[in-house]
Amino acid sequence: MKTSNRMLLIFSALGVLIMLALGTWQVQRLQWKNDLIEKRRLALESKPVTLFDIEAGIEHGFDVDWLKTTATGKFRHDLERHVYHLRNGKIGWRVITPFVVPGSLVVMVDRGFVPDDKKDPKTRAENEAPANAEDGSVTITGYARLDGGLAGPFTPANEPDANRWYSIDLIAMAKTMPDNLGFVAPDRYAALVPVFIQLQPDAETKPGELPIVDPVDVKLRNNHLQYAITWYALALVLIVISFLFYRSRNSSKDPAS
Repeated sequence: MKTSNRMLLIFSALGVLIMLALGTWQVQRLQWKNDLIEKRRLALESKPVTLFDIEAGIEHGFDVDWLKTTATGKFRHDLERHVYHLRNGKIGWRVITPFVVPGSLVVMVDRGFVPDDKKDPKTRAENEAPANAEDGSVTITGYARLDGGLAGPFTPANEPDANRWYSIDLIAMAKTMPDNLGFVAPDRYAALVPVFIQLQPDAETKPGELPIVDPVDVKLRNNHLQYAITWYALALVLIVISFLFYRSRNSSKDPAS
């Protein structure tokens, strides 16, 4: 076999292997996306668990992401944090507010979106959901999230001192909170739950206009099957082209050579 033919065979085989690998990767991504869609669908239909169940699940290694949960406590609106967000092309902020469950836990709650001109809580006080009890407590229902707001490779750095966040960093946010948040008794404080809660629409007793809570969308973009078919088809095309080209070169050789 001539060197040129050998190189053609090597590069063709390498190209086919790469395309098959990419197709297989897309099949794996398809399974992952289908599992994620099913998880969200079940979350919408499930009965809510407590924050204590969430903590126990994390402690025992269970996947608690998207579990529906409910809790009764008090929002600390004076301590809300703002995460940059675009909604329908409009600049604004996701409102992340500490929620204190008396005598036990503190959890950060994603209460929804506010436009940039409503970032200051004082500009939307009349739209805040009212409490359902004289002591200011409310009952909320939402979904436990582990990674719904993590930083990506191109996410700007958070600016805690200016209360400008570009990703949800629970540990960093906790460090900006006052020391007495969740105070129970001398030398005893409520524990910070290592997830944040994404509120479901109409989760609070008498929801106000702001923040805007979008429904959980289970219809995620899922084109992995088409991508897998494309890569496998390209691999097949390359095999056919390489075969025809190789046969053509062999048939065109001078018999006397």
